[in-house]
Amino acid sequence: GTTGDVDAYVQGGAVPWTYAWTGPNGFTSSAQDLIDVPAGTYDLLVTDAAGCTATASITMTEPTPIDATATVSAVGNGYEVGCAGNDGSIDLSVSGGNGPYTIDWSGTGGFASLNEDLSGLSAGIYDVTITDVNSCASQMSFTLEQAAAITTTTVITGNMCDGLDDGAIDPGISGGVAPYGSVWNGPGGFTSMNEDINGLGAGTYTVDITDANGCTTQQSATITASAPIDLSVFVSDYGDVNIPCSGANTG
Repeated sequence: GTTGDVDAYVQGGAVPWTYAWTGPNGFTSSAQDLIDVPAGTYDLLVTDAAGCTATASITMTEPTPIDATATVSAVGNGYEVGCAGNDGSIDLSVSGGNGPYTIDWSGTGGFASLNEDLSGLSAGIYDVTITDVNSCASQMSFTLEQAAAITTTTVITGNMCDGLDDGAIDPGISGGVAPYGSVWNGPGGFTSMNEDINGLGAGTYTVDITDANGCTTQQSATITASAPIDLSVFVSDYGDVNIPCSGANTG
């Protein structure tokens, strides 16, 4: 920045002295001392009352600005926090300025830390202030988003008559991070790794769904079948015949 000072000490010659400074970016000054000037080379010409001259030059340097880069956790599809909700991380790398550095983190839910690198983070906004030994500071901010939870909208189809295996289940998977894996278990040792299952008989079917991040959810669906049709037939009884008179329509 512009915090450099230069003090010129002159002796000898005939007083008074005059000063002529030149510096970077067209800088000039007739003051003896320079205050709050940027880094660069400054040349001084001193002239005394007799017209005698002397010169001096000084170069002031400054540290490079504080620079920080960060690697943020990634769980897929642009998310930084997985289904567990506390597996986010930020790895900070600081350079420039004059170390050592002081790291001051603040974040969602009153989060605070003086560590350079963070782990076990939930979704939210995290701000860091990096300060070097000269009290120069730099700030950065990070937003961590959590992957959506796996959800299902189960649809059961099939007109189930007793003994007719025409049931079907569509779990309707969404959320999480695709692709998904499905493992079904059901009555009679039924298993399947298809997302949608069909040709099913009555019973309860359970699916374990896993997304690309290893997040899991379990859902169950029950297919019911109507009771068997029970048919009883009764025939009119007129002694040893079913119709009492020949030609009568009374059976």
